[in-house]
Amino acid sequence: MEPYDITRLPSDLPAWLSDRLLEPILYVEGGWEYWLQIDFPSWLDVKSGMQYDFRREVTVGSVRLDWLINDNSFNAEHWAVELKAQTHKYPMDRFVRAVKADLDKLSRLDRGAFEPLMVAAAIDETTYDALVTQLGFTDICQWGSQVAFVWRQP
Repeated sequence: MEPYDITRLPSDLPAWLSDRLLEPILYVEGGWEYWLQIDFPSWLDVKSGMQYDFRREVTVGSVRLDWLINDNSFNAEHWAVELKAQTHKYPMDRFVRAVKADLDKLSRLDRGAFEPLMVAAAIDETTYDALVTQLGFTDICQWGSQVAFVWRQP
């Protein structure tokens, strides 16, 4: 397994979306968060011809994580990642509450073992603005006018 350099997310996420996004998936409630969890690391592996160190749905202590990145890699930062992906059926206020809950969950982790990271994908400007202004997220990347990825460490 190869370690994944988290600083590649700003270029890898839009490349993945360009290759793989099927627009109707943005309308499927809860659908594309799980798809992101599975498809993005698989796409990376296929595109690079190597297997990156992503583990999905891993429990660390009492916290269940969407991704544990580089857990099996030596001399690499280990990342505990929670993902949220908004759909058209996921109103802004409910989505922001879910993101806050995941930030709280990440704050319970032992920071000595893993770097916690929250990654959220907003599909409307109001939600994007709430994540940035209310919760302190910063841009990772945008894909056209449809999807904006933001991130934050708790």
